[in-house]
Amino acid sequence: MKKLFVTGAIACAALLAHAARAQSIEAPRYVNGQGIEVIQGRTTPAAAAAEKKQDAAPRAAQAVRTVDGTAAVADPRMRVSVTEQRTRDKDRLAILNEELAREMGEYNSKSKILNSPSMRDKLPPAELARVRELAADHEKNIQALMSEIAGVRK
Repeated sequence: MKKLFVTGAIACAALLAHAARAQSIEAPRYVNGQGIEVIQGRTTPAAAAAEKKQDAAPRAAQAVRTVDGTAAVADPRMRVSVTEQRTRDKDRLAILNEELAREMGEYNSKSKILNSPSMRDKLPPAELARVRELAADHEKNIQALMSEIAGVRK
């Protein structure tokens, strides 16, 4: 009986030590651009230490401060020329404008249905509610695209 008790006590102590070690690792958290807190997965202490060792050298080589205090990337593979960045920005702006035109077309077709009494009366109530929801979604997408386009132009 005593042997069973001692074995059980050792097993409980081992489980408690493992649980305490697993809970002592803080999960990485950050708040994204939309204000939503994101909690990332936890890593084991050994994996975290190995990752820190592995990432220390490349980060030290890349983090170079310029005279004005901004960070500059030392690795030439990570640099983008000014002309290439302008080309990318123009492409992005063109894509955003295409999406905006598509969303506006969809919104106009839905609002035409909602604003026309003859078309509105032909729809059953469930379909009419769905068209209203779609119009609201298109309106939100238009606002989001316009704010993103304004950010690209700055």
